[in-house]
Amino acid sequence: VLAGTRLSSPCCTGEITKLRATSLNGLVGCAANKTHKLALDMRTSECQRRLRNQDAGLTLIELVVVLAILVALGGLVVPRLISTTNRAQESVNRTSAVEIRDAAMRFWSDCKYAYPTTNVQDQRIQLGHLLQQPSFISAFDPNVGLGWNGPYLQSDGRNYTIDLASGFNASYGDTSQAAVRDTFTSQDFDGDGNIDSGLPFVIQEPTLRDLESASQTYSIGQPREIRVVSAGPNGVLDIDERRFAVELESNPSLKGDDIYVSFVLR
Repeated sequence: VLAGTRLSSPCCTGEITKLRATSLNGLVGCAANKTHKLALDMRTSECQRRLRNQDAGLTLIELVVVLAILVALGGLVVPRLISTTNRAQESVNRTSAVEIRDAAMRFWSDCKYAYPTTNVQDQRIQLGHLLQQPSFISAFDPNVGLGWNGPYLQSDGRNYTIDLASGFNASYGDTSQAAVRDTFTSQDFDGDGNIDSGLPFVIQEPTLRDLESASQTYSIGQPREIRVVSAGPNGVLDIDERRFAVELESNPSLKGDDIYVSFVLR
């Protein structure tokens, strides 16, 4: 239809109406398509934003769940780890006690006839005797096969220290004697300002203590119970020296957490 041409025919008028309707529908459809595309774009942008947030880190709830799982696992693992460590330390120190026992037996075989026979207290074997030659025992004489032939053990470089509160009294040695220590505790045991690893092993003499209380003397060849003792994790000598092995075995509470090895000399 040419612009400016008057159309009075009913047929032409109907065609124009149809054209106008078609154009209007096209415009509406186009607008709907654009609206739909805009909605899709917004959804896509929102999904991408959420994905970026998820990649950026965990939510607070997720962190709480992870921490709860770690705490639960720690509650299962840590006690087992501590128990395993304690058993390992006990095994190491028991092995050391056995080595001290063997050294004491070699020492006694070499030196037993050099000990005084009048005073029971002077007949004690102290762990320091295995590391340093006692003044009252002569050096080893190969002609007779007797005398001090040590050291029977390797010292850790530190001396014995008296600590009455923990049970380390003068019966087990003096501050001039070298020591062998366990691996249980760490503290400034010798008062030099440095943390020391472990406390000294001691040698207990229940037989001599029994003889001493009865004002009797010890004779070479008489059975003599000896005990090598570590103070254990609590750092205190719980075993009373007067207790014999049979008592400790029948009543384990008497030994506390001490580690010990008993044997007999003659």
